[in-house]
Amino acid sequence: MISARKLLITAATFSLYLTTASPILAQSQNVTLCPENIFGSGNCTKLANATFNGIIGTIFTYLLIAGALVAIIFLIWGGIKWITSRGDKTKVESARYTIIGAIIGLIIVFASFLIINLVTNTLFKVSDVTQLEPPSLTN
Repeated sequence: MISARKLLITAATFSLYLTTASPILAQSQNVTLCPENIFGSGNCTKLANATFNGIIGTIFTYLLIAGALVAIIFLIWGGIKWITSRGDKTKVESARYTIIGAIIGLIIVFASFLIINLVTNTLFKVSDVTQLEPPSLTN
């Protein structure tokens, strides 16, 4: 059981920490949230100068990253299921199917990346998805 003396010492130490932490961490200079040397123009978001090409390229990139992360999480989950199966045949089979599905998912993610690059290179003569031009009615 915690004695009253230990509780009092802990409370005093904690209150001393709280009272001295604020002045030490105080800053006297102005801090800008978006310094120009990091983002170039001082904009925190790149949506101020966003183009269709950049948005499509960013969406493709985030989807590919999300797909790869989901596949890796399922791969880890399948490994954990396999380790915790304790030799039970049905659980080992379930874990094996999870791992095989995750590997197939990773192959699909990487294949989609290659297909997107191949299509943009071949059809649109663009080396990067972010340089893709939307179709227009005037040209």
